[in-house]
Amino acid sequence: MLTHINHYFCPEKLEQAIKLLEKGKGEFVPLAGGTSLLLYKNEKIKGFISLRKLKLDYIIKSKTGLKVGAMTKIEDILQHPVSRAFARGLLYKACEKIGSTLNRNLITVGGNMVQTYIWSDLPVALLVLETKVKTRKKRSTRSYPIHEFFKTHPKSWLGKDELVLEMEIKNPPKSVSCEFIKFSRTQVDRSLLDIAVYLDIKNNLFREVRIAYGGLKSLPFRAGELEIFLKNKKATPSTIMSCAQKAARLYPPSEDFRASKDYKENLVRVLTERALKNALLK
Repeated sequence: MLTHINHYFCPEKLEQAIKLLEKGKGEFVPLAGGTSLLLYKNEKIKGFISLRKLKLDYIIKSKTGLKVGAMTKIEDILQHPVSRAFARGLLYKACEKIGSTLNRNLITVGGNMVQTYIWSDLPVALLVLETKVKTRKKRSTRSYPIHEFFKTHPKSWLGKDELVLEMEIKNPPKSVSCEFIKFSRTQVDRSLLDIAVYLDIKNNLFREVRIAYGGLKSLPFRAGELEIFLKNKKATPSTIMSCAQKAARLYPPSEDFRASKDYKENLVRVLTERALKNALLK
C-alpha cells in the first residue's frame, strides 16, 4: 500500500518526463494504466509521473511490420483493423485473453512488459515474434531484443530514468503459422499456463521453430531445447507427441493453491501438443 504519495506530474514532453525520473532518483515512478499500483509495497515512492500526454499511444503498420507505442491500451490493439490478421492472429489472441474488458481498457503494452508477472499473457506472444523493445534515457535511445529484456525482471535492471517507448514487431514470412493458448480456471482468471508457437514448415519439415511459455517460471521464456529438438524433423503427430513429453520433463512447474504439480505437468504436455497441432492446421 502506497501511503507517502505527495507528488503527481503530467508532463507533455518526453524530455520533461525523463528529467522528472532523474530528479526523483527512484522516488518518482511512471504511471501508465495504473492497474499494478495496488500491488506496490515500496514506501520510498513519493510521486507518480503520468505518461498519458506523451503521445505514446499509437499503432503504425508498415511494409516491414508493426510499431506499437508503450501507452497503447490492450483494447486498442484488439480494435485496430490490422490486429486480427497480423502474425496469423497471434498478437490478437494474446491480447484477447488478458483479463476483462475493463482491464484491457486500462492495461498498456509498456506497463504489461515492465510490470510482468508470472501470469502475464502478452510477453509470451511477443517472445516468439522476436519483438524489439525501444527505451529512452536522458542521453540515449536503446533497442533491446525481447529475450534480453526478460533476462531478469525489467524493473530490476531498467534505469531509474529510463522509459519504455515502443514495441517493434517484424512481419512474419507468409509461410509461418502461429498459435497462442491460455489455460485458466475462468475466462478472466490469471493463467495457469500460456504457450505461444511460431512455425515455418517446408517440405513437411520444421525449418524454424519458436516456442515460449508463461506461468511456469517468474518470467516468460523461450523453450530453446524444444526448438532445437524439432528443427529439421518431420512434422508428424509422433514428433509432436515426443516434443510435448519432452516439454513436461524439461520444464517442471511449481505447485500452488490453484493446481497440483502433477496437474500442471500434464497441462504442459497437453497444451504443447495442442498448440503445435493447431499451428500445423493453419
